[in-house]
Amino acid sequence: MQVAAKIEHIYSILRDLQNGKGACSTVDTALLALEELREPFLRENEDVMLKVDGLDSAIIGIGRQFTQQFFVYDYDKCVEVFMTRDDMSVEDATEWMEFNVVGAYMGPSTPAFVSVGDDFEQAFEIQAEISAAPRLRGGELPEEDE
Repeated sequence: MQVAAKIEHIYSILRDLQNGKGACSTVDTALLALEELREPFLRENEDVMLKVDGLDSAIIGIGRQFTQQFFVYDYDKCVEVFMTRDDMSVEDATEWMEFNVVGAYMGPSTPAFVSVGDDFEQAFEIQAEISAAPRLRGGELPEEDE
């Protein structure tokens, strides 16, 4: 059965479920059909780099990690796009970006978002604060040298 035919088959099964016809056997049939589609689809698309709709202007490069490649976006340009295109305030655009874009993990080819400029210095300051913070060892703070 071709992919399109399987999708149509699953659709009709789900329609039957919606109408209350033979739920148990129909669910089993739908799951089997989905399993047949799932693995080949994932294998076929594992090297596809994912893009965020409407943010092409914010792409600044391609990142690489181990065997994966992914698009890299300028975080601030993404926020600017939301502010301009969707008439959002900087707070709303940043919240949208954090929750709906940065927080949307879609597998190893999920894009990365980079802050450039002033945020770079801030990142070093935060890293220094984290490095200086006491560490838990065995569930307890280390003893202070006197």
